[in-house]
Amino acid sequence: MVDTQGPTLDTWHSVARHGLLGEIALEIPDDGTFCEPRRSGISRLLVAFSEVIDPASFTPASIEISGLDVNNTPFAPTSEITISTRDAGATRQIDFASALPNVAQYVVDIVGVVDIAGNAVESDADRAMLALVGNVSGDRRTNASDLSIAWDRRKALISPADPADVSADISGDGRISSSDLSIMWASRADASEIGVPAAPVGQGAAAPTTQGLGSPGLEMTVPAAPGPDAVESPVLAETTASVGLPAAPAPVAPATQGFESLGLEDLSSDQPRRPLPTGEDAERSEAPQLEPDLSTGLTDPLAEGDM
Repeated sequence: MVDTQGPTLDTWHSVARHGLLGEIALEIPDDGTFCEPRRSGISRLLVAFSEVIDPASFTPASIEISGLDVNNTPFAPTSEITISTRDAGATRQIDFASALPNVAQYVVDIVGVVDIAGNAVESDADRAMLALVGNVSGDRRTNASDLSIAWDRRKALISPADPADVSADISGDGRISSSDLSIMWASRADASEIGVPAAPVGQGAAAPTTQGLGSPGLEMTVPAAPGPDAVESPVLAETTASVGLPAAPAPVAPATQGFESLGLEDLSSDQPRRPLPTGEDAERSEAPQLEPDLSTGLTDPLAEGDM
């Protein structure tokens, strides 16, 4: 029987390591709402097809990326891309030598991919994603609301099956602690006005490719409701290319004030949790009154409260 049915691109995930827990993936839905809040940024993507695809058709030249920075200025990231095969060819791993710049919106498109019989992908093959370190609330702003969420969820070991836990482990050490709050504080920014970039056009066409030796597989946890979807499969082969695209703009300079200076202790889940002050308690707080961050146009989210 002749195969005339093309494959579909079923799922996308953004992957990062979380200490001894290994790789944990956050699913990227096809609705434009995904934000990667972890400090590692958008550095590794997994794309899963409905069937084995022709490895020769999926190379770094297949990856096209367009971006908008915080000023809605279009740009294309410059990074070496490595393509690896998982699950005997149905899942492909996309690694960026350096993470896509923070505080920017992207559309990543996969083009020219076919199955073993030569049938082209029949489904939508792109995803929109935001890179915004510390934005665990999903409101496209890293501010006091994110700090409050992380403070409430602090624990000595995150649950790999809980996307909220995974997102709040900003540092990637497998815990939610004052170090994560400190990173949030330094990374506060507003991406709410960034639009969706136009679909990339032909960026990958000229990318050279070279075949490389496969690397060992890693255990990966994919948190999903109602339970984890664990993926444990070897990386069978990889392709690497240096994609010659226009240089990305310099990242937004983060604030230098750390949370450690606010007197936060590193608490584990079995210790009493001091609630965030509100109302008059917040006004009486002894937290230092920090200067507004004029570089981002935002006031310091904790200027009126004590963590």
